[in-house]
Amino acid sequence: LSDQNVPESIIDKFIQTNSEYFAKALGYKSVRSQVSLEWVDREDDDPKISRPDYLLQRENGLFDILDLKKALLVNYQPVTKGGKARAQFNSYVNDLIAQLAGYNRYFQKEGNRDWARTKYGIEIQNPRLIGVVGNYDSFARDEVDLALAPYKDEIVILSYQEIINMLRYNTGSKILFSKNP
Repeated sequence: LSDQNVPESIIDKFIQTNSEYFAKALGYKSVRSQVSLEWVDREDDDPKISRPDYLLQRENGLFDILDLKKALLVNYQPVTKGGKARAQFNSYVNDLIAQLAGYNRYFQKEGNRDWARTKYGIEIQNPRLIGVVGNYDSFARDEVDLALAPYKDEIVILSYQEIINMLRYNTGSKILFSKNP
């Protein structure tokens, strides 16, 4: 998964097949894939439906949101630019962050929260927004952490290699929950 330009659908099938292991390795109780969230409380420019890649259930019953992007970026570009002095995300990662923010905006509206709770039993309060993008050849953890600074603890950006290591060594809870959600 980490070395190839693998389509999201293949990664999704792998995670669905191994969902219990995936959830446990990342420090979660369970994982739900491709849940269709209807915007019952929406503005004109809001979508009618949102479909995050994964909703991850914490041990306390609340959910976090995880979205995947391709591991192999176009022309092997790094996920950050500007070096350590001015670390910022490239446009591909900024699109991922905007997508995660849109899912979060869904749950900020009471009508949408009520609909998701009634339809799926999903309860979300201050979710951790997790994006997975890039790999060892395009991902410098120190620069990613600097670029994440404005987002405080709300957003986590991981590489596919980090996900593989979590699956291999069952260290997700140490990485994802080292800061308060």
